[in-house]
Amino acid sequence: MNFYKTLRFIFLMLSAENIFCKKIVQSNSLYKDKINKTHWFRFAPLKNVLQKHSEISYEVHDPALFFNFKSFPLSIDYSKQPHQGYLLPTFLLRIPGGIVQGMQGLVLIDNQCINEMIWRDCPSFYMSAHKINLENIIKVTGRVAVITQPAYENYFHWMTEILARLAFLDLQGIQYDYVYVPQKSKFMKETLQLWGVLEEKIIAPTSEDFAIQADEIILPSLVSNSNYGWTQFVNYVRPDLITFVKNKLLTNAQKSINKNLSRKVFISRKDAPFRKVINEDEVFEKFKCHGFERYELSKLSVVEQIMLFHGAHIIISPQGTGLANSIFCTSQTKIIELFQGLCDCTFWYISQIFNLNYTPIQTVSFEYNFFKAWQNDTYMSLQVIEEVEKSFNRG
Repeated sequence: MNFYKTLRFIFLMLSAENIFCKKIVQSNSLYKDKINKTHWFRFAPLKNVLQKHSEISYEVHDPALFFNFKSFPLSIDYSKQPHQGYLLPTFLLRIPGGIVQGMQGLVLIDNQCINEMIWRDCPSFYMSAHKINLENIIKVTGRVAVITQPAYENYFHWMTEILARLAFLDLQGIQYDYVYVPQKSKFMKETLQLWGVLEEKIIAPTSEDFAIQADEIILPSLVSNSNYGWTQFVNYVRPDLITFVKNKLLTNAQKSINKNLSRKVFISRKDAPFRKVINEDEVFEKFKCHGFERYELSKLSVVEQIMLFHGAHIIISPQGTGLANSIFCTSQTKIIELFQGLCDCTFWYISQIFNLNYTPIQTVSFEYNFFKAWQNDTYMSLQVIEEVEKSFNRG
């Protein structure tokens, strides 16, 4: 009897997940149709673009990649945090005389954006794109690899998607003369320098009105798109590419001389614009006596962040983009993630890729409104602090 109940439960869960994903696809398809009727550029399937443009080279590299993680123990909604699915195939386009514009690297062909190049199948991210006057387009001699995309300004997406596209090019031995990517933040400059990309080889857009035309645009596919489209409560990464990013940056970071860093790490969010811990000083004092040191990651160089996480035995951190550095941790490093209103299980999945000893702790009730959850500050109770202490004492 229990066996049939289990089968029925699995069937219902998979059905709910399928309905949720279909709603996303249908919603975005309707949105694309609306834009195609009213906006200055259109969305089109890759196959349609290739049929009309035989000069564009299309190379398929990696097939769809199936993933199957353990489900998140604190999940508020299974359909929003699917732990089984697949990442879409990776490919490369070579576009003679191609044009790229804006901070997000919008490549248009006959005023068409390729559907497969829409980040997480959410076209609304591209609505800030301006129609560029042809006279203002800068001509570039050579091959330009476009690696920027929506969310480029976020440290997590930069490390796991922007740099992963660069990893894709390196792994496939794709040659290019320049990379097209913003350089707005210190970490952007530092990671590319650490990677070995020369400053003079970077074409950095400065606004949505910035545009270039190259002898050849080299366009690697997005590497995190999955069969679920836009999912607010989880981000997926390709294990092979993120491992390449880890090894590349870590190897070069280890060549640098660094100050002594603690092996017991407490990550501060005092420097964060959202989701601050209101009583952070009080919370940290409880752990200070156990030998923990507190770090504001924005005050550290990228090399210092890499080495901090790589050398740590235990890390306590509120949920935030700085945990992208957990990819540099050694196997079985203990990660305690303190969840506030935002229930995003991304680092739970990443911990499984890198075999980390991960514990999620809920500090307040989860908020179903994503944007509200993303911004709310929280107060952590004594009960939560005691739960954290028990967790790291268990080892």
